Amino acid sequence: MPYCSLCNITVDRKRWTGHVRSNTHKNNSTVPICDNVELIKSAFKGRIASYKVVASNEEVRNSPSLFLNNIKNQIKSLINHSLQTHTCIKVNFEFFCTFLLIKNEPGEETMKSFCTKNFTLHFNYDFNALYTNVECQLLKKVEDFEERDSGWTFLSTSHLEVNINKYQPLSGSRFINLPKSIQSKNYT
Repeated sequence: MPYCSLCNITVDRKRWTGHVRSNTHKNNSTVPICDNVELIKSAFKGRIASYKVVASNEEVRNSPSLFLNNIKNQIKSLINHSLQTHTCIKVNFEFFCTFLLIKNEPGEETMKSFCTKNFTLHFNYDFNALYTNVECQLLKKVEDFEERDSGWTFLSTSHLEVNINKYQPLSGSRFINLPKSIQSKNYT
């Protein structure tokens, strides 16, 4: 059975992927970068990196829109730094919130996450348009989850994960001639 040196536990081989994705493992593998920003993991010499952005105070944690508005500048600096390192990147966001289910008396608290799709960014991207789109998507997902007949009630925000991947689009650098049989056909 594999041993996780960060969490000091042995994990069943079948559950290894789930363990690496768990919040416990992510919390044990973070490295502080700057105010409220931590590097969760990095792979392939920094081509793939995940960052965890945490709320600065308790007041901001109680409102998803205040939280997302409060961390806007930190997200912008992360993306701009990555664009300086890599010419083109793909970015997606995962928003973690704590919810309460009041079916039984003590109530059950759990953390839920809401993801966005990947966005391809170049040097000439519009950050304000991107962030407004991301903010609307995440707030809508939180609101939809809470309004569904699930019984879950929003308690607080936990953090936002920013996953940044180096993106290298294919480039057409060669011309390949078609076979003579296809070239000689007349399609008019």
